[in-house]
Amino acid sequence: MAIVKSKDKKVPTAEVITNALADMKRDNLLPENMPLQAIILSIIQECHMPDTSTVQLGNTVFISHFSKDRKEIAVRAFNIDTPRNYLDNSIQFTKQVMKFGVERLTSDFADSRIAQLLDRKSTRL
Repeated sequence: MAIVKSKDKKVPTAEVITNALADMKRDNLLPENMPLQAIILSIIQECHMPDTSTVQLGNTVFISHFSKDRKEIAVRAFNIDTPRNYLDNSIQFTKQVMKFGVERLTSDFADSRIAQLLDRKSTRL
């Protein structure tokens, strides 16, 4: 799917996740032997797990899994926004969770472009 600039159009949460997963599947960033529909269903299930939060900022959806004391979170981001907006959404999300007492945030990703983006802009936090 094409990037959708959130300043022009905000896409519904389910559509962001579905389209981001379709892009990841196309780019071979998901298991080859799993159908896209099965992956989408597993993400829907993940959103309803205990101690899990789903937040959308712009056209980026953050799924967070909280530790029992809520001081640590593991985050997955699904994005169809522009690179600039993705970075801004990520910074805004990080600031929000820090206000709620989160002291440690971890995230795994397979797309090397994310590391490059964060490397250049990490000082803005």
